[in-house]
Amino acid sequence: MLVRPCGRVPLPQSFAYGEALAGLGRRVARLVGLDGAVVAQAASRRIGAVPLVLVSRGPLSIPGQDAAAAAWDLARAVREQFGRGLLLWSPPRPPRPCRLPVVTGHATCWVDLARPPAVLRAALDGKWRNQLLRAEAQRLVVRERHHGPEPAWLAARHRQHRREVGFRALPLSFLERIAAHSPGCRDRLVLVAVAGGQPVAGIWLQIHHGSATYLIGYADRQGRRLDAMRLLLWRGMLALQERGVGWLDLGGIATDRAPGLTRFKLGMGGSVSVEAGTYFRPLLR
Repeated sequence: MLVRPCGRVPLPQSFAYGEALAGLGRRVARLVGLDGAVVAQAASRRIGAVPLVLVSRGPLSIPGQDAAAAAWDLARAVREQFGRGLLLWSPPRPPRPCRLPVVTGHATCWVDLARPPAVLRAALDGKWRNQLLRAEAQRLVVRERHHGPEPAWLAARHRQHRREVGFRALPLSFLERIAAHSPGCRDRLVLVAVAGGQPVAGIWLQIHHGSATYLIGYADRQGRRLDAMRLLLWRGMLALQERGVGWLDLGGIATDRAPGLTRFKLGMGGSVSVEAGTYFRPLLR
């Protein structure tokens, strides 16, 4: 209930993500500051005798929140849960007094799904929209599947593609842990495009606290030729709307390392968000 008013909720601040970390032996805590001024999920691991507490892509941004008070409130809540140690956190705005981040801010693209479908479609880049029209004219069948051969095909192709290309992504084993805490279609949306009776493309959108994250996407040669990914993502956005999801996080963008993928994501009519960075703070009793 406290998470929903925060609007955009990144995947690392979701319940299923925390449970997946706990399954790996991490200590996970959901933190609420004084009067609900801070909402965050934290996970710790030990470096020697010192615990390192990570609040990944958090705490969550609360309307009207004072950045300095939020940083103090977060530190207090973490000390109460974990005791003395080191804190790494990623606030929506740089904390005061001014500190330099130890890691630069995560850049991503968020799509506002609260807009009517016609407005969403008009916001697509012209080329993106034309290729979507082309995909809609193909004889593609889009199926929603959570179990069976088609999701297994998507997982296997994702694993193979990651190994061949070497791109950075969450390991499939960890994603499967998230899926174990996301039963049925309430918490995840898996769509597969089929041509000639065979899967040619698939996506997995993870739903969490009124937001969603694009976790996996793959298209084989025929799927790319038919622009199946555009059709799946468009159908996915409409399906998320029907489930009451307000925001879709398309994942990290980087014009230097992946310009083509970045253009593809920006073509979906979203807005770029660059977080303040990851900051370091010692926690002393």
